[in-house]
Amino acid sequence: MTERLPELLDAKRLRGELCVTRAAAEAIMRQLPSVQIEGLRKVYVRRGDVQRLIDTRTFGKDEVPGSKMGATSQMGGHRVNGPAPAPGNEVLMRNDPNEAPLRG
Repeated sequence: MTERLPELLDAKRLRGELCVTRAAAEAIMRQLPSVQIEGLRKVYVRRGDVQRLIDTRTFGKDEVPGSKMGATSQMGGHRVNGPAPAPGNEVLMRNDPNEAPLRG
């Protein structure tokens, strides 16, 4: 018996199946190996690769995913996402929303 060919998804189909924005579908596709066929402009990803990404990035309520976004301060706070502030103007937020922000 021959092995079944992988199902390929483009950004439009991925967007529809996952009910995400176009930007989210394209961001997901950038994290995966792409399938590009000579003579075609479209870029595809394999359905199995999408499923594996979703499985590895799904967390239980008691699990904290590792993040590459933002730097964590040594004082237990976190940096607000956005462009990096000028040196000396970093503002760190404490974990307790009732406390005043820290100047880094």
